[in-house]
Amino acid sequence: MTWNVNGRVGSGQARQAETLLALEPDVIALQEVTAASYPAWRERLSHAGYSVLETIGLLALLYPEPDIRRKYCHLTASRHPIARLPGLMLDDPDEAAVAFPEKYLAATISVGGHDVDVHNAHLPPGSTRGVIKVHAFEAIRRRIESDNSRPRILCGDFNTPRSEADGDVETWAGTAEPS
Repeated sequence: MTWNVNGRVGSGQARQAETLLALEPDVIALQEVTAASYPAWRERLSHAGYSVLETIGLLALLYPEPDIRRKYCHLTASRHPIARLPGLMLDDPDEAAVAFPEKYLAATISVGGHDVDVHNAHLPPGSTRGVIKVHAFEAIRRRIESDNSRPRILCGDFNTPRSEADGDVETWAGTAEPS
């Protein structure tokens, strides 16, 4: 199960956790977990029998642009044995400095004696981060292709546009129907 939980805390987070745990998934990949929401996620998932990996420590990394603050991290949880895998490598050191390593988490999960790699990614929006999105996709492809001895799952939030035509990009922001 993969879900961008949008940094919710309090009752919104509690509803998300209740809904998620009612489905009893074997593996959970969350995007947009915050420093404020992480402790409750870790507690709820651990109490439900999941082992949890996260990228919360990477939120402390300073971003080279002073107006950008790292606030979202990832969490991957499993009912099966789980081990962290290496992160992404970007070819250009300048791009690596403005990449978002906290928004990518890879793990191997052992299910019934078989290992499966799970890649939990959240790509930056291309409309505000430019070519770094393309380079992040390329880095993910290289990372996934680097070891093809096991099945691999890529999940997450890819910030795909609603449409692209003649150079115009229409995002999903503000297009949801009221509920």
